[in-house]
Amino acid sequence: MRDGETVGRLERDEVTEENILRRMSAATAHSERSRVDAALGTGEVVLTTRGIQLVRYAPTVELSIQAGEIVGLAGLDGAGQAELISTLAGIRAPLGGTTIAPSGPVTDLATAEAAGIAYVSGDRKREGIFPNLSILENFGLALHGRFAGPGGLLDRKAIGRAFQREVERLAIKFGREEDQITTLSGGNQQKVLIARAFALSPKVILLNDPARGVDIGTKQVLWQQLREFADAGGAVVYLSTEIEEFFNFIGQSCLTTLLWGIKLPLA
Repeated sequence: MRDGETVGRLERDEVTEENILRRMSAATAHSERSRVDAALGTGEVVLTTRGIQLVRYAPTVELSIQAGEIVGLAGLDGAGQAELISTLAGIRAPLGGTTIAPSGPVTDLATAEAAGIAYVSGDRKREGIFPNLSILENFGLALHGRFAGPGGLLDRKAIGRAFQREVERLAIKFGREEDQITTLSGGNQQKVLIARAFALSPKVILLNDPARGVDIGTKQVLWQQLREFADAGGAVVYLSTEIEEFFNFIGQSCLTTLLWGIKLPLA
């Protein structure tokens, strides 16, 4: 049962981890893509690095990300992958080198936004939510420029409509929009942050360990929506500190992993 309703009956030989997780998460089957297409990407290069050096004496990082591609950043904690994704997002300046999008170099948050780059942190308490604001206010913080009406006044109705679209997309569970975001579970708080990123209509979504500390249902919904985003031509860079998460993320699709300059499709 899920949410008080029967969602499936399984015979003994059908009781597998995959079948149980699918019914727990309410995730629908994602679209099929060949492993080769998913690994190589299907469109233009949307983000590239040239000689990025994150720390002194470290080798440079050369990375090229195409539309339709999902790139995973893997490695031990503290190995530098968090610094890399922050650099791609324009949050952190590298010691050397450049991140380039079709619109030009990405040097800060403003140029990242202009390039269509959205960033989601896994540390929602320190870098994501504003605990004293409502669910809707947290969602709409990054959208003020997009939904400003005449005279710079905020179009709250437009933000509300965008919020409802993302609620349906990510199956966010909440009481009232006006409730403080801290009334939500950790998983639903994270969904609000991810919804905020999707609402920006980005070309690239960068996720810094977004599934840390959330339930398997939230993870399944997130992976499904990211696959659909990539299928529609978006690009995803996904950092996780749990290598098992990448294998779950792959499903019947393919994930490209980056482990300090080596990019390869996971079998």
